[in-house]
This record gives sequence, structure tokens and C-alpha cells, in this order.
Amino acid sequence: MSENIKLLVISDIHGHLEAIDKLKKCLMDKHYEIFIICGDLTHFGSPNELKEVLYALSNAVSYDLMVFVLGNCDPYTVLEDKNLCSDMSACRLLHGDVVLWHDIAIGGVGGGLISPFGTLIEYDEDEFSAFLDSIMRKWASTKTRILVTHTPPYNTKVDLTHFGEHIGSLALRNFILKEAPLLNLCGHVHEARGIDRLGESYIVNPGPLRKGYYADVLIRRREGKIKINLKEVK
Repeated sequence: MSENIKLLVISDIHGHLEAIDKLKKCLMDKHYEIFIICGDLTHFGSPNELKEVLYALSNAVSYDLMVFVLGNCDPYTVLEDKNLCSDMSACRLLHGDVVLWHDIAIGGVGGGLISPFGTLIEYDEDEFSAFLDSIMRKWASTKTRILVTHTPPYNTKVDLTHFGEHIGSLALRNFILKEAPLLNLCGHVHEARGIDRLGESYIVNPGPLRKGYYADVLIRRREGKIKINLKEVK
């Protein structure tokens, strides 16, 4: 495994296939070890629409591993589809579980918090805690950890709405402070694109891909350093 690990991070596509085409043209000469998608691949779409977006993404980026969580606007029934990624290269849906890539553990939880809007995948804080507890047990023996969520942690730069309200998860915040993953990669709050720190962890909301936003992350393993860039498709 390379000493430098490159991650591509996107979120909130909301079914905009043209945004994926633009990303493909922008990144055609790049390769990433891990391609991470933080949910809302569709905009209240069907399982078939979600698969269409996944296929487009898998063909748009050169990667070794692609992992994704579902957003609150994605179809709930997909969580039961064990064959969702079976015909795509190195693709994993994460929801309360962990995938190991060499000595890096990547855990993921999809969906949003309970809201007045009644979107497709929503959980209360106790349910989020249960999913996170499952991740904690599964990555306990792994030192380098990355957490992928759709919902951001509460009271950070990346969960702040236009109205000045923090709408992230308190359970997620507490989990990050306790477990100290290297990264929490999230989305959901489109206007809160940014980078923050929570304890020892970096929190990254790349912004919505449907508006051309993404992030890339370089983990320099030998130096123990990390470089995060928020970018825009040109």
C-alpha cells in the first residue's frame, strides 16, 4: 500500500447526472485509492434511479474502492438489497457496518435525523447511537478510522443552516469525540460546505456535487499528516 492515500469525497448529487459527467471530465487523469459518497445520490428517487447514479459514478472516477452511504432523499428499500453493487467494481454500501481497506477501517451510517419534512430515511438520536455502537465494535482493533455519514455532527461549521440553526446529530458528535476517527466525511447541509475539527478528528462537508463541489483528501501516512482541499468542477 502506498504511503500516500488519496480520497475523493462527494455528496448530494440528487440525481444530477450532468454533474457526474462534469466531474468525469475534470478528473479523467486522476486516480484515487478510495472514492467516498456521503449520500443523497437521488432526489426521492427509485432503486433503479439510484443504481443508474451509482453506475455513472463508478464509470466517472478511477479508484480502488468505492464506498457510499444513503441520504435522507434516497430509497429506503435499497438497504435490504444485498446485490446492489454486485456487478460494480469494489463497491460497498455502508450502514452501521465497516469495510477494511488494508489497515484502514471505514465505517458508515446513512440517513438524516427525524425532521418535519418526513423524508425517506430518517432516524432519531437513539437509532443513530445504535448504528454507531455497531461501528465501534467492528473497528475496535483498527487504529486508522474513517467515518462516513450523511448527517453532520451537531454544533460544527458543517451543520449550520442559512437560518443560523445547527441541525446535526448529537449522538454523532459524542461518538466522534469518544472514538476520534481520523475523518468524518458528511453532507446533507448544502450551505455548510467546509472543514472543521472536533476533538482530534477532521470533519469535512464537500458541498453538493449537483452544484459542482467536491473534496479531495491526501493522507500522508509516514508523516502522520492530512491535507484537505475543497474543490469545484471547472
